[in-house]
Amino acid sequence: MRKQWIKKENLYHKPFYKKKLQMTLLSVFIMAVVFFAYQLFYIKQLQTEVEHKPFRVPVQSNLQTKETTRRIIRGIRYKDYDLYNPVVRDTFFCIQTGKAVPLERLNDDYCDCEVDGSDEPETNACPNGVFYCTYQKRHLTGRGRDISIPSSHVNDGVCDCCDGSDEWLECNGKQTICQNTCANT
Repeated sequence: MRKQWIKKENLYHKPFYKKKLQMTLLSVFIMAVVFFAYQLFYIKQLQTEVEHKPFRVPVQSNLQTKETTRRIIRGIRYKDYDLYNPVVRDTFFCIQTGKAVPLERLNDDYCDCEVDGSDEPETNACPNGVFYCTYQKRHLTGRGRDISIPSSHVNDGVCDCCDGSDEWLECNGKQTICQNTCANT
């Protein structure tokens, strides 16, 4: 017995294929637009992080003794360095409220910025003060969360930051030596 091949008509009509192709192209186009918008948003965010100038240690000179001292402000975020830099500004403004504070009154053990304590990052004068550790774990893209501790934990003899940046003064007559454990985290 011999088999006969029967030619069958296409199961789908050609207009359906055209419609399917159009829908596929439309969905690819929409996904491309969404991806492009996503990339623009994060590139813009990265550019705002990069635009900040690196912190230069301000040099204060005493004209009577011809001595120069360097004042390092610890416990602030990298993106906030320009707020504390006297080369960039001659007045400090509280981060949340915008209240003007003279630069001489930073870290003077008196809380001028009551809401956020941003004028006292090195001291525990403000109850809402925050000290940002020097080591900041970031993703490769620069995004991530700032690692911080309450400013009441600064120079208390306990290493709270993994790099030990919160302990630089003597506590109870002895220097606290902190080991850098940031590589373990």
